[in-house]
Amino acid sequence: MEISIGIRNVQRELTLDVDLTSEEVSEKISAALENNTVLSLTDSEGKVVFVPSEAIGYVQVNEAPTRRVGFGF
Repeated sequence: MEISIGIRNVQRELTLDVDLTSEEVSEKISAALENNTVLSLTDSEGKVVFVPSEAIGYVQVNEAPTRRVGFGF
């Protein structure tokens, strides 16, 4: 699943490909916003991303698989 996070005062968005369901992502985001803590997500390659909740502008969840172009294995 692809997640795009808009960071306040930053022109580019952060895009991650995670192995979570939309419910799990919603729970993590809601918990971070309610408790004013850091949102931490791990992408499908094992990279961990930390975003302070006060910096989150928006989160877009795209459940449709994206088509990859190239010769990646």
